[in-house]
Amino acid sequence: MIRGERHDTLTTDQSGFLSPVVLCYALGIMLANFRIIPIDEGIAGGFASATVILAIPMLLFSMDFRRWLRLARKTILSFFLAIVAVMTVSAIAIFLFQNSMELSREAAGMLVGVYTGGTPNMTAIGIALEVSNEMFILLNAADVALSSLYLILLMTVAQRLLLRVLPAFSPADEPEPGPSHDGRSEQGGSGNGAIGPIQVLVAVGLSAVAGAIAVGISMVLVGGISEPIVILSITTLGIIGSFIRPVHKRTGVYETGQYLLLVFCVAIGTLANIGLLLASFGSVFAYTAFIFIGAITLHYTLAIIFRIDADTAIITSTAAVFGPAFIGPISNVLKNREIVVSGLTTGVIGYALGNYLGLGLTWLLRP
Repeated sequence: MIRGERHDTLTTDQSGFLSPVVLCYALGIMLANFRIIPIDEGIAGGFASATVILAIPMLLFSMDFRRWLRLARKTILSFFLAIVAVMTVSAIAIFLFQNSMELSREAAGMLVGVYTGGTPNMTAIGIALEVSNEMFILLNAADVALSSLYLILLMTVAQRLLLRVLPAFSPADEPEPGPSHDGRSEQGGSGNGAIGPIQVLVAVGLSAVAGAIAVGISMVLVGGISEPIVILSITTLGIIGSFIRPVHKRTGVYETGQYLLLVFCVAIGTLANIGLLLASFGSVFAYTAFIFIGAITLHYTLAIIFRIDADTAIITSTAAVFGPAFIGPISNVLKNREIVVSGLTTGVIGYALGNYLGLGLTWLLRP
């Protein structure tokens, strides 16, 4: 969502606030609220859902899950602690805010998705739980404000502060392969050659097949289309596809999925009511701040207990909160190239886990 400007959308410069995702949201909001063109909310909502269902498999196809299994033990442990932290704080938030904020359980699930995975996860969870478009955008706006402050902290004093309570980084037990020139680990065929209409059509076709299978699974299980079942099914199929070499190495799959997320942002922006957003922002911001600050604080507290080094704690927090695109800039700030691949891999593995974790928490704590 709006937070996607930081980690999920294209491989261009995403460190600024006015990234492609923010601009696409703004475009959609302007089109609808200034009546620039007539908007059919039914068509826009259906189009938004369709783009997400197509995008999720494309993003997962290009992941290298085998690399995840080769990460250093402390990197895996630190990322796991980040997941435990956001799940724990989100569960607490559900009970603390259940009487003061509508849809606290659903909002917690979406925030778990975005703070373990990213924009595709938050989008998918919101669709599966039938969350209103206004709530969807409010959560993202609050997240952008909070995460921008955290990014400044990471790029300035975070390492110096954490070195007072955490050990310094020591080289990994085994050398890590270097990242590709575009700052990502070898994510399938992404970035390997020009992307033309044929590559885009193949990417959409592969994702459409996954979507059709997911709908078929839902029909068999419940006799109809269940959005949660479809979302979890396409997530699982995307993971399976990543182990099929011709799919994993297919040029243009990752980039097409990213483009579809931008299309989604325009579509969902057209459904935003500015007046309602302004009236509801206060409570949603407080809720998001509780989860955001609580999860980060608990993660670093657990890192102290388990003696995770400062650089590993920071890079896995970056992977969970911001995703792969910010691993390179943060590793440069830390002056540590050895953590790049670990950060990239934990960032993309969050895409695979986010839907399961967010929906799982919401269903587990339902009344």
